[in-house]
Amino acid sequence: MTSVLLVLGGGSSWFRGGVHIERSADRLVLEQGPSMFVKIVVIAWPLLLLLGAYLCYRVLFKQPSTTFACDRASGTCSLDGSSEQMPALADITGAEIEVIHRSRQGDFRFINLLLKDGKKKTLSQDGAQRADSVASYKAAVAAIEKFLADPSQAKLETSFIYHASLWEKFWNVSTWLGAAMVYALVLGVAMTRTYTFDRTAKKLIAVDHKPIYGDVAQEITFDRIAEVMPGPPVELKLKDGAILTIASGDDAGALGKELAELVR
Repeated sequence: MTSVLLVLGGGSSWFRGGVHIERSADRLVLEQGPSMFVKIVVIAWPLLLLLGAYLCYRVLFKQPSTTFACDRASGTCSLDGSSEQMPALADITGAEIEVIHRSRQGDFRFINLLLKDGKKKTLSQDGAQRADSVASYKAAVAAIEKFLADPSQAKLETSFIYHASLWEKFWNVSTWLGAAMVYALVLGVAMTRTYTFDRTAKKLIAVDHKPIYGDVAQEITFDRIAEVMPGPPVELKLKDGAILTIASGDDAGALGKELAELVR
C-alpha cells in the first residue's frame, strides 16, 4: 500500500519554491512553500475580484446617465460638467454611432465626436446593446448633429443612459464566478508544506498550511517506522505496510540517509 503525504523537492517552479532545510542536533525541519509568482497572485487576485464585484454591481443595478453639453458663446463643451479632455466646439464637425464587435459578446454601440483633424472622441464609456440604450444613444447623436447644423442654437445639453443587456449581465457575473473559482484553486496551490523530524519527541509532524483553509497536521511516531528508503524518492516504510513518500528530486538521496540516522 502506498500513501503520499506532502512530497517535497523537485526544484523551484512556477508554483512552488525550493525546499528549505533547518538542521539541529535532534531536529530536522523540511519546508517548501509557494513560489513568488503564486504569492503575488494570492495577494493581487482579491483586488481583481473586488473590481469585478464592482463591475457586476454596476451592470446589475446601476443605470449611469451621461450628459454632454456645449456653449456656443464660450466655444467649449463638457461631459458630465467637466470640460477636461473635451475638444473645443470649433473642432467638432459631427457625431456618429460606432459599432464595435466583441468576440462572444456581440455588437456594442458607442457615441463618437468627429473632429476636424480626422480623429474621434468617444463620449460613451459603456457600449450599448439593449434597445432602449441604443435608442438613447441615437437620440443624443441626433441632438448633437442638430446643434452643430443650427448656429442660432446657443447651447446644447443632451443626455444618454446606459442599460446593461441580459447577455452583459450574464457575461459579467459568470466571468466573476470563474475568477473566484480560479482563486480558490490558487489557494490550494499556495500551500506551505512542513516536515519536522524530532528525535527528542520521537515523532514526525507533517503540516500542510493553506491560506484561508488553515492547517492539516499529521503525526507519526518513530516506532511506527520500519525503514527509511533513501531513494530517490525518499520514502518511509511503516510497520503496517504503508509507504509514505516524503521527498523527490535529485538531491533526495542524501536527505534520505540523514533521515535514516535521525529516526533510528
